[in-house]
Amino acid sequence: TQLVANAIYELIPLTAARDDAAALPSHSRVTITTSTRLGLDATMSLAEWLAGRGHDVVPHIAARQIRDRAHVSDLLARLQNANIRTIFVVGGDGAAVGEITDGLALIRALAEVGHRFDEIGVPAYPEGHPTIPDDVLLRDLREKQPLVQWMTTQMSFNPRAVARWIARIRREGIGLPIHLG
Repeated sequence: TQLVANAIYELIPLTAARDDAAALPSHSRVTITTSTRLGLDATMSLAEWLAGRGHDVVPHIAARQIRDRAHVSDLLARLQNANIRTIFVVGGDGAAVGEITDGLALIRALAEVGHRFDEIGVPAYPEGHPTIPDDVLLRDLREKQPLVQWMTTQMSFNPRAVARWIARIRREGIGLPIHLG
């Protein structure tokens, strides 16, 4: 039971997600993914609903689905009204719908408008990313580090690759806590 005592659940905002959420223990930590197909509003709606039922909700906010600074402000207001204190900022798949084209740009925009999050997390890629070169990933982590509190790695079943990556980023001065996926 200790293994699952602090479990983090992840939901995709599909039609059945609210029914699936009924099986969650009360006050669970729940992350909500975002996708190009379902859109950011589906993520936000499910996050607000779950937060209203007492869960500790961490929505994934996809930068490429943000239209502009006004949209950032609207999202912040919704998150604040739902008492959501932690977010996970991703670049997102698909083409950008507006002026914010990557996670770092969104994190900077959040800082500029004066967000009040307790924590912001970001993704990390020990085995690389299919479209972003490793040197760019490293540079972005370095630039995000003063603005965020943790990173979560992509899912990996290669412990050697993860260990090498951790050693490399630590040598490069990136000291953010890591949640291993």
